[in-house]
Amino acid sequence: MARVRVKEYIYLFLILGLGMLLTGWTIVAYLAILLNIRDIPSAFVNISTIVLVGFLVLLIIRYLVLLWASYHQHRESLEFNRKMREISFTPSVSIMVPAHNEGVGIEASIQSLLELDYPFLDIVVINDGSKDDTLERALKWAGTYRNAQVRVVDTGVNVGKAAALNIGISQSDSEIIVTMDADSRLEPQSIIRGVAHFIDPEVVAVAGNVKVVNRENLLSKLQALEYILGLNLVRRSQGFFQCVNIIPGPMGFFRRKVLEEVGGYESDTFAEDCDLTVKMLARGMKVNYET
Repeated sequence: MARVRVKEYIYLFLILGLGMLLTGWTIVAYLAILLNIRDIPSAFVNISTIVLVGFLVLLIIRYLVLLWASYHQHRESLEFNRKMREISFTPSVSIMVPAHNEGVGIEASIQSLLELDYPFLDIVVINDGSKDDTLERALKWAGTYRNAQVRVVDTGVNVGKAAALNIGISQSDSEIIVTMDADSRLEPQSIIRGVAHFIDPEVVAVAGNVKVVNRENLLSKLQALEYILGLNLVRRSQGFFQCVNIIPGPMGFFRRKVLEEVGGYESDTFAEDCDLTVKMLARGMKVNYET
């Protein structure tokens, strides 16, 4: 199935939005007549009812559009992964792990990265001015292993996640940069599947599928549901149009040269991940989603 470019995506949704609006108000007008809403004495209640019904109609249509795009993205993803199993594509990869006071889990995080299925990985742990024993624990893992090398960079003071990532990236020359949070864990096939998208020279970034692992109680199960419906469903549908609007912090893939082109991460924002992704989309670049 042909993919839609960013500009075409914008035009498509403008047309779709107008169509949804007209359809929604047509249904609202019909319901207003059917339910004889005009006979309600209060004008405020009358208007509020119409607005509420219209909002619900548009909400349902939006959800159906998300399901439609997500379904087609899933089908494309299955076919793409099947084809990639027959192709050897393993560009150089560096994984950036910014860590601030992550002494409790940093060793488990590094160990999980050493278990990834990829020919060779450059793992860079950036200690961002931690006050605990993060640096000492990370240094214990520094060295060269069978399929990876672990390096530890110390910023000295707390410079923030965005600046820490930029420092780590500046000390790597790999073609693909992978960013992850120090408290995240990657599945063994994560790197090889995410990197596969870059076989298309126009793809500049890939958003990973973030899931809640510790589903031990009702609250954590609700959070897992929120990630599936509120985040991953939307990103999957955006992936169909190759314009995902946020590369999540727990797992993101980037072409190194493009990171340099757009100026890397910005420190003057609370959402550096979104800021970086929007800068890429504004230049008409393709951003994919890996399921």
